Amino acid sequence: MRFKNWIYFMILLLPASGLAIKTQVILLSGGEEQLRGKIESTLTDVLNGVNKNYEEYMPLDSLREKFTDVAFIEFNELTQKTKLYATQKEYRTYLLHTENGFFEVRDLKVRIFLGNTSGIPFQNLVFVLDEQGVIVNVHFAIENHHYQEILQQGKELQDLAFREKILHFLELYRTAYNKKDLEFIERTLSDDALIIVGYVVKTKKQDFDYLQRSYLSDEQIQFIRLGKFEYLERLTKVFQLNDFVRIQFDQVTIQRHPQFERIYGVQLKQRWNSSAYSDEGYLFLMVDFIQPEEPIIHVRAWQPDKFADGSTINIYDFEIIE
Repeated sequence: MRFKNWIYFMILLLPASGLAIKTQVILLSGGEEQLRGKIESTLTDVLNGVNKNYEEYMPLDSLREKFTDVAFIEFNELTQKTKLYATQKEYRTYLLHTENGFFEVRDLKVRIFLGNTSGIPFQNLVFVLDEQGVIVNVHFAIENHHYQEILQQGKELQDLAFREKILHFLELYRTAYNKKDLEFIERTLSDDALIIVGYVVKTKKQDFDYLQRSYLSDEQIQFIRLGKFEYLERLTKVFQLNDFVRIQFDQVTIQRHPQFERIYGVQLKQRWNSSAYSDEGYLFLMVDFIQPEEPIIHVRAWQPDKFADGSTINIYDFEIIE
C-alpha cells in the first residue's frame, strides 16, 4: 500500500504527456491598472510558454519580445537547466513596486528537476520588470519570511533601497548555484576575495590581501591560501557531479559597515543539498556595492559550526582600507 501511495504521489507531481497545464497569473493589487493588466498577460504567456516548451519541446522564441535581450537569454538558460514547470492553474499574487524603480511579481511556485538530489522539487519564481512591463530578470526567491524581515529592517534603519538590492543579489547568487552558473559566480567574486570553506581559507595572492588584514586569529581558524580560480575549478567539478544543487537560507542577518556605507555583511545559515554531498553551516558574505548594479564579494566564508563563544565570522573581523 505504501508503494502504491508513493507512485500516486509521483504521478500527481508529473504533468500528463501532451496535456500541458494552462495557467493564469492574476495580480490582486499594485501599480496602475493598465500596467498591471499588461504584466498579468505577459506572465501568463510566459508560464504557458514554459509548459509548452517542457511538454511539446516548443522553443521559447515567441516570448523573446517580453524580455530584454539579456533577460531572455538568462531565462532560457534557467528553464533548460532546471526544467521548471508551472503546476498551478491560477496564480494569485501582487505587483510590488520596489524602491529602486522596478516592479516585482513573487510567489510563483514552479516544479523543478532535482535529478538525484533529494528534497521537495519546488521553487518560487520572481519576475523583475521595468516601468513598461518588460521582464529584466527572473530568478528563484529566498524564503518569504526572510524577505519580509529584511525589508522591515530596511524601513527601520532607513536603508530600504540598499536592502532591496542585497535581497536581489542574494536571490541571484542562490539561483546561480541552482542552475550551475559559474560565469555569474566568477563575476561576483573579486580577484582578491578571501574564501573560507569549512575551517580552510582560500585566497588569491594580490597586492591587497583581505586575509592579511583580517582580525581572525589562528586559534579561531586555520588558514590555507588558494586562488579564486582554483575555488572555481573545484566548484566546476561539484556542478559536473550533480544534476541540481539545492541551497536554502535561514537566519539571515544584514549589517551595514559602520564606516563604509556601500559595504554590507550578510550572515546566514545555509543548507546545501546535492546528490553527491550535503552539509549545513554558517555563511558570511562581505558585499561591496561600489557599483550598485554589479556588487562584488570580497569575503565568502563558510563554517560548519559556530565558534566556542557562539559567534560566527562577521563584518567586524576584517579591516577595510580604501
